[in-house]
Amino acid sequence: MWSPLKGFFILLSDEDAARFNGFENDSHRFEAWSIGDGHHIAGATVLEAPAFAPIIPELMKLPQCRLQQRLQDEEPQVLRIKPRSIFTPDNSPRVYSPTGHVFERPPFPPKGDWSADALYASIGRALSSWERVEVSLSDLFTSLLSPNIYGLPAQRAFGSVATSRGRIEMLHAAGAAFFMVFPSEDDSAKFKDLLSRASKYAARRNEIAHGIVGEYSAPDGPTRGLALLPPRYATSKRALVPHHMPKKYPPKDKPSYAYTSPEITFFSDRFYELSREIDSLGNHLYRYFPDATLER
Repeated sequence: MWSPLKGFFILLSDEDAARFNGFENDSHRFEAWSIGDGHHIAGATVLEAPAFAPIIPELMKLPQCRLQQRLQDEEPQVLRIKPRSIFTPDNSPRVYSPTGHVFERPPFPPKGDWSADALYASIGRALSSWERVEVSLSDLFTSLLSPNIYGLPAQRAFGSVATSRGRIEMLHAAGAAFFMVFPSEDDSAKFKDLLSRASKYAARRNEIAHGIVGEYSAPDGPTRGLALLPPRYATSKRALVPHHMPKKYPPKDKPSYAYTSPEITFFSDRFYELSREIDSLGNHLYRYFPDATLER
């Protein structure tokens, strides 16, 4: 009698096993075991272990299968591949697609990143993209005050405000005066829309900038990979929840967000697009100053 084993297993050839067996990192060692006929197997859960990040890209290319175990007490355990269970997994990169407003906080991802380098790289790109937004906002502020080579004082005054919220409020005040002198419903509406989006995206930028990379427990399972999470001291970003064990256990804290590289990359792209739109409006406002020397 054959009984199915839970989960999926990576299927390795003799050559694959010789190539990967013995890989060791952070006290974790990869070992596939032979089931005969030139087949070796390893639990697919290794694809969620950050310690195996250097070999995961190659392991992900291998087929997977289910196993069956023969239940006979008088013989040692015998395993076989479940008939017609071999398949090649879809390893295309996960892409985050929001279901609500694009600037909203994403839902918890189904799994974490297996590569710390990929996660850190996405964080760096997102923060750099946001700085493009800040530069574009400073140029927009200068455009409201007569754009020319002497715009540097306006930019430095704008940059002296410590917070993004304060700088956006400064732009609102300047814009209110500007569009009273140069009325334009279309330009004024575009201006307000861009500042509204910048304010909403700033919340996502702050979470990315002030998060910390750590092991991630997905909603539907145990720890699976890495994610960018709020630090433990961030009281407003971690809610206390009762422990499911008896009362002698202290409460746990639940993070309010978790970002992996697909979510962070999504916002990085939106930041860059926003900066381009702000630049476009700033350049458009030059027309109100036909005699200005348009040099930066």
